[in-house]
Amino acid sequence: LLRSLAGLLRSSALMAYVSANGFAYSGILLFSAAAPQVIIGHLGFTASAFALLLALSTLGFMAGNAVSMRMVCGHGVDRTARLGTLSLLAGPALMIAATQAFPGAWAALILPQMLYTFGWGMVQPQMQAGALSTHPGRIGQASALIGFFQLAIAGLIVAIFSRLTDGLPFSLALGMATCGAVALVIAWSFVGRVKA
Repeated sequence: LLRSLAGLLRSSALMAYVSANGFAYSGILLFSAAAPQVIIGHLGFTASAFALLLALSTLGFMAGNAVSMRMVCGHGVDRTARLGTLSLLAGPALMIAATQAFPGAWAALILPQMLYTFGWGMVQPQMQAGALSTHPGRIGQASALIGFFQLAIAGLIVAIFSRLTDGLPFSLALGMATCGAVALVIAWSFVGRVKA
């Protein structure tokens, strides 16, 4: 088992999908972890209002999944995933601008977050499909690695973020932009471009 897992870890093709997926998910977990402090603590919304705002952001994920399902047939797994990463960077870039222009507005956080979750809805299914296709004989182990690294990368980023930032909207946007940018670079440079 360990030898087989070590072999998968040496697979550049698999690890490209795994790492791009992990950084893409990190923006989602970062928002989930930091948004209560920003929206309730900094902006002064109630917990009930925060729950409704957070629910709105899931609409982006559903829309991204629907678009991804249609695009993958014509563009393939890798290209669809790469195009989705553009939203992972555009959402936080818009959030940076919007939180500076409208510092107390909930829409400055939630609407750009919807754009990020739209990208995640496009990226996540394609990254998983691509990763599992690299080693069809070891799909179970590859799937376990995707899940492990997704949570490990995101957990590490959230831990670092919580220690280094001030909990303001701009910091959240900057952290998400970093996650989106790394996912984009990995997707466009390595996903589908390196051999197993």
